Amino acid sequence: MRIGCPSALFFLLGFVCGAFYFTAVVGWKKKNGRFRLFSGFALCVQALTGMAFFAVYFRYGMGRETVLGILFASLLVLITLTDITDQSIPNRLLLPFFLLFLVLRFWHPYPGHGYVTHLASTAAAFLCFWMFAAASGGIGGGDIKLYAVIGMFLPPFPLFRAVLLSSIIGCLTVAVMLLLQRIKRRQMVAYGPFIAIGSFLSYLYGDVCPVGFNCG
Repeated sequence: MRIGCPSALFFLLGFVCGAFYFTAVVGWKKKNGRFRLFSGFALCVQALTGMAFFAVYFRYGMGRETVLGILFASLLVLITLTDITDQSIPNRLLLPFFLLFLVLRFWHPYPGHGYVTHLASTAAAFLCFWMFAAASGGIGGGDIKLYAVIGMFLPPFPLFRAVLLSSIIGCLTVAVMLLLQRIKRRQMVAYGPFIAIGSFLSYLYGDVCPVGFNCG
């Protein structure tokens, strides 16, 4: 995929959508009576959303999968914002995206997979993480439901890789923050951003398999 005018338009679309997402989640929280729409955090969100939209287009080109990829990137940006600002991933955000993916993946399944694969993936994600939470309490209810939504979007192997990447990125980040004394031991850390990063990377490189594995 060549970088040209369409790529710039996708980045610009993401930049504009990022401003809307920031405003919808945190932009209306006032500071000294003024909205913080043009804060450094807001510009970072806009730039990252723009890069995410560009990456989806660069990876999948102009087609149905790009439409779904932009929706997926939007979900990940929104849950990152809500988890960072409120330490929660609300049902009112997850449910609409789950229903969207439930319908749209019937219209256009993940390349190389069928619709039943998506149903199996979301069911497996919910059950596995629910049992893990019941046994250890090591994951929140919002994260469990988020993985179920991601499972509706990604088939099993990319979902498994998303979980693995999220765990690695999360552990490394927390370890560095502990070493730098940015957080204390046993301090709660928002896990949603790590899920978002791992899931997005897995989505972009869903056809790349380790030796000895069959990703089809």
